[in-house]
Amino acid sequence: MTVILADVLGSPNIGVYCFCNEELALVPPGLTKRKLKQFEETLEVNVCSTTVGGTALVGALVAGNSKGLLVPHTAREYELQRIEKFSKVTVV
Repeated sequence: MTVILADVLGSPNIGVYCFCNEELALVPPGLTKRKLKQFEETLEVNVCSTTVGGTALVGALVAGNSKGLLVPHTAREYELQRIEKFSKVTVV
């Protein structure tokens, strides 16, 4: 098992900014390609860089598992399309 020491947008509170289930990690825009690759390799998931509702607080706004994701009504259509492009789960 690999462990990495990371921050997201300068904050150690990764759970506020990122969401992860069995196949997908949602992260806010602005992460380096190196960090995206680290997350992808360590978690063994697809990594999707996106906002939700126009904010970087993805982890605080998304809930879900391998069956589906719940997003707030403020999520924009292009954000939903981006998430669906990286995952086969239902986004509601």
